[in-house]
Amino acid sequence: MIIKTSAVLSIFLLFSLFVPSIYALSMPISGITRIATLRENQLVGYGIVVGLPGTGDTRSPLAVESIRKLLEHRGIELSGLDWKSKNMAAVMVMGSVPAFARPGDKIDIWVSSIGDARSLRGGFLLQTPLSDPSSNVFAVAQGALAAADTDRGARSVNTVRIPGGAIMEKEVLQPLLVEDNGKVYARLRLIDFSVTMASRITEAVNEEFKDRAVLDKDGTIRVELSGDSRPPLTMLREMLELSVEVEAVNRVVVDPRSGSVVMGGNVGISRVSVSRGKMQVRIGYRRKADPVLQLVEESTTVSSLVDALNKLGVEAPDILEILKAIHAAGAMHGELVIL
Repeated sequence: MIIKTSAVLSIFLLFSLFVPSIYALSMPISGITRIATLRENQLVGYGIVVGLPGTGDTRSPLAVESIRKLLEHRGIELSGLDWKSKNMAAVMVMGSVPAFARPGDKIDIWVSSIGDARSLRGGFLLQTPLSDPSSNVFAVAQGALAAADTDRGARSVNTVRIPGGAIMEKEVLQPLLVEDNGKVYARLRLIDFSVTMASRITEAVNEEFKDRAVLDKDGTIRVELSGDSRPPLTMLREMLELSVEVEAVNRVVVDPRSGSVVMGGNVGISRVSVSRGKMQVRIGYRRKADPVLQLVEESTTVSSLVDALNKLGVEAPDILEILKAIHAAGAMHGELVIL
């Protein structure tokens, strides 16, 4: 749950966040795992954006030299000219190829300036090969750079996304199923690995499909899909549709700029004392003179602490610093993530 405020950080951990202690939350295996043999592949390329309204590179020679070589390759000699232009920019082009991408498929790309261009808004990306780390070209990018609606008011836009801006030229071969000694397998990998969750998934599959799942040493779950009247892909689909009880993630995520806090699970706090200006936060200690926030329990939760701080009128920056200090002292029993 995300709650935002401008002055005071108001956070109430609602009933749903206490689900692990009252109701078991179940999810299909497909929602918490992926096929280990399938993955995205990153591509990158160097390109030139043209047609900019005087907002291109001025001091960087990359764009001009690249255009010069491009034109010379097409038989236009420019080596004797002192040519400068502000309507071009050198850029890097990035994209990710999903599993099973085929020639002709379109993928989204990001175009980002690497020179001193003031803005890429309104430019056009010339044909740019995109390759993997081994320099194998898998896609070609080209297209107009139209800034997103959220960027229209900005003077400078130096990174632009082009939906479907690249076309696949080569397929990415990845096996969905693996064959070994005449048997067919699939390997499942947890998106967020946990020994507990891996064991639960293995047990759930074995209970429904009679000992076909094994948790391997590398953390993947190997499921056998052969030797049954059902096709392997049908069995795999049915396995992925099985539901298992999921763990609550004890994590507090804080965004100091917006005053947003996301809390998952029931994050506990043990005995600790934190001073912040004229205020002290004391958990598990006897009450002292005000101004002191005293929580008499030997331990409490992040939600209870923040609720108590809110009632005292403590402002957002102070609450965030108190949470950071408690985590640094080792008294917060969960992960604290500062964005």
